Amino acid sequence: MTSKVLNSSDFSSNRVTFTISDGVNNVPVDLWWNIPQNDGFTVGQVVGSAVDSAIQDYFYKVGGTDGLMNRTMWAADWTAGNTFVLGSYKSGSASNLTLSGNWQALFDTNTSTGIEAIARSRSFTVSSGVKTVTITLNRTFADPDGAGPLDELDAIVTYINQRFASSGLTDAKAIRAGQAFEIQLPKSYAALTVDGVNKDEFFTEFVGK
Repeated sequence: MTSKVLNSSDFSSNRVTFTISDGVNNVPVDLWWNIPQNDGFTVGQVVGSAVDSAIQDYFYKVGGTDGLMNRTMWAADWTAGNTFVLGSYKSGSASNLTLSGNWQALFDTNTSTGIEAIARSRSFTVSSGVKTVTITLNRTFADPDGAGPLDELDAIVTYINQRFASSGLTDAKAIRAGQAFEIQLPKSYAALTVDGVNKDEFFTEFVGK
């Protein structure tokens, strides 16, 4: 389901709490702070990323790494607009999502049939020496506008940067480099390190210079 058009990512004086249910898992979402729009991210991107972080936190708490890797839902915006999409990794009748609580603040409806995702899932971690963020890629990444010049790789780079922003690693940045991408940190940080289950599929160097 697609959110309403959002005019602000500041929830400090207008707290929004709601629950996302797939019939088995009930994910609490609590938006209470002024979510920063770092590096030009749109309202839809940062709010969608915050909701997705709540989803990931829930599944990690109930099932650890396995729970995180096999979570049933996601939230994101790849269009650089002022809306975001809440979707399911399931298909058919198992893909239904239902919202309860103060969902009206963000959505026009509280039910949806989810969007099926690819089964292939890959993850890696990025550390600044102080904070570590897990990047999990287990959804279908598509050309953001369907018309170019942006493509699927740009959607992946945007998603990684959203995860950095929502996880507080705000100075880290994914940069496209031809048909690949790299992760950058300011020199003021300790050496950047990359780790995780599938790091070799994305990187050839694992420590920043």
